[in-house]
Amino acid sequence: MLRTRTVDNFLSSFGLLLFCGLLNTAQAVVTAPSLVPEPAISNPNPNTSISPAASPTARLPANDKDLWSEMRARFQLTVANRGPIEQQARVVASSQASVQINLEHASRYMFYILQEVAARDMPAEVALIPFLESGFNPKSKNGLQPAGLWGLMPAAGKSLNLSANFFSDDRRDILLSTQAALDLLQSLYAQFGDWRLALIAYNWGPGNVMSVVRRQQALKLPVDYDHLNLPRVIQAYIAKLMAWRELITEPERYKITLPTVAHQPYFVEVAATHNIDINIAADLAEISVSDFLYLNPSFNKPLIRGTGGHKILLPSAQVDVFLTNYLTHQERFSAWETIVVSQAQRPEDIAKKHNINVTQLYEINPLARGAHISAGSSILIPRSAK
Repeated sequence: MLRTRTVDNFLSSFGLLLFCGLLNTAQAVVTAPSLVPEPAISNPNPNTSISPAASPTARLPANDKDLWSEMRARFQLTVANRGPIEQQARVVASSQASVQINLEHASRYMFYILQEVAARDMPAEVALIPFLESGFNPKSKNGLQPAGLWGLMPAAGKSLNLSANFFSDDRRDILLSTQAALDLLQSLYAQFGDWRLALIAYNWGPGNVMSVVRRQQALKLPVDYDHLNLPRVIQAYIAKLMAWRELITEPERYKITLPTVAHQPYFVEVAATHNIDINIAADLAEISVSDFLYLNPSFNKPLIRGTGGHKILLPSAQVDVFLTNYLTHQERFSAWETIVVSQAQRPEDIAKKHNINVTQLYEINPLARGAHISAGSSILIPRSAK
């Protein structure tokens, strides 16, 4: 459920949308200086849920319990052969430093993901997938081009309607990628009727899983997960996923220390409706740019464009600081401004006209080297340009 703040005389064109998980709907008032015009509020009705997730009534309420205990209570899957799982758990746990880093990363996102999984009545094991796909680091890069927490390939992102352009890649967006990945997993479960097969299909592809199923059917053999003749590397995917479940279920056994994570939202959501630079947004929230990008990894450039309908995620503990600093900020919110090209020109000509380095134009604009910019095109240039 969402909690929305009513903002009197809030700064122009910056709607506020607080994504506070499952806290009870509440309303607060923030009073800004009278000289600041009132903006359009993203969700003016505090009783209207505009969460991207499924029905909020299916969610688990925020409470005083530890997040890991809530997760353990929702684990559902079983695997007949526990030997490979325990072996994988020992292998994973043997790299203590790596495990702790993964767990610390996960603590930022797990409340949100677990709530979305619960809302869809999915087993909590689904929330462990990012441990395997990205180590819960949405900024990680792989030569095979998967991206984001859920390790989505470019083709998968396109099929799931996740946009990717010069300025941002939705596969790395925490909210959008989670919704897309869970949509995909639900469709795979509907296809195979077994969550374990759905998880394998997520990693290996549904076509490959279906080929194995049909081969088993032709031999009149059982087609459930425990009887399928799957490649060893594919079996290892499930074993490793379940190994993470073992570490969370019995951390003492594997000498793992789970970070303390309250069962409450880690971040809130702010709707950006005008340009703001990433470093300025981080400064206003009084967090490092690195921490800002862990919550907002989809942005490819130092500028967040208000025209893209983007949402900014901020740590819950910093939202009041952000609002206070935002309302009293006296300087520009972006070092860039938009100009409209009146006639077809080369980037070099525009750079010369505005006395700026042409390299800057190429870095912040989706321009082809040597190509002409058509009349009517919008181009970003440094505000300091004369």
